[in-house]
Amino acid sequence: MVRIWLLTQPFNFHCTIAADLLANVQSIIPANNTLARGVRTLVDVTLAMKVIEGWSIPEVGDPRTNFNLTIMLSQDEAPDVLCQGTFEDCGFMLVDVVLDANIPQSGINKTATGNMTFSVELDVLVTADDCDLIHYFCVNITEGHNASFVEWNVTNNLQCQDISSVLLCKPGNTG
Repeated sequence: MVRIWLLTQPFNFHCTIAADLLANVQSIIPANNTLARGVRTLVDVTLAMKVIEGWSIPEVGDPRTNFNLTIMLSQDEAPDVLCQGTFEDCGFMLVDVVLDANIPQSGINKTATGNMTFSVELDVLVTADDCDLIHYFCVNITEGHNASFVEWNVTNNLQCQDISSVLLCKPGNTG
């Protein structure tokens, strides 16, 4: 004899979407095209994110955030973003003065055109002590607070670009 049981109550599934984000720094444009030591400089940065594996990421609303953005100046092309300490300890310093970071918390479709592009404006001050050590501008994009997805490969969320062509470290050289 075979017994068949039918569920008469709704059954809710709670699944978390897994996705792999790829970060891409598209442009770094300092005012007057230079970052001079000891001079506060406005820097416009254009960034892009793309889902390269997994599922499309659904939009979230306040107080949830899908994406966190960390910006740093580094002496290394691959800084240890988990390091907690000073520039001397970690080889990078966080850029903590973000004037306009309208980071969209919308979703990203996993399609060939599923890029999300946005801009941030930074107020950057490179000290004389750190100027000769800094070679890279780095961006790390990770999943946000109570995000609608789980990031499964954080190794491609950090991208650094060489800024030696716009960085002026000689005394009195302010561009």
